[in-house]
Amino acid sequence: MEYKIKHRILTLVFKILLGLFMLSSGIMMLVVNPEPGVSLSGAEGKLAEWLEAVIATGYLWQWIAVFKVINGLLILIPRTSALGILAAFPYYLNIFLYTVFIGQIYLNLSVPAFVVTCYLIYAYWDRYRSIVSK
Repeated sequence: MEYKIKHRILTLVFKILLGLFMLSSGIMMLVVNPEPGVSLSGAEGKLAEWLEAVIATGYLWQWIAVFKVINGLLILIPRTSALGILAAFPYYLNIFLYTVFIGQIYLNLSVPAFVVTCYLIYAYWDRYRSIVSK
């Protein structure tokens, strides 16, 4: 079955940007890998408490980083882009809602990432149609 991708050039640019953003931020998380009790710069209040809780688990920070690296690669590989975009949606929806309600200092990162993910779902809708329709 032939799938039609909407606005090919814009979709390609957004796909590359989102894939590189996920890949690079995942690699940065693996490199930083903070210890429990060490706050990350710029985080304060509820945001810092949440990040400390994620770090204190001993595995969740690394799990998120590995997910982002793998998902960034999935988005960048043409054959797996649709899967990577679909996996990115709940991640960026959660980050978007979290930054709107708790960590507003990161809205400049979460809003564009969420909007681009929504656009890419729209652009790849023909591939997802069979999942959501009867």
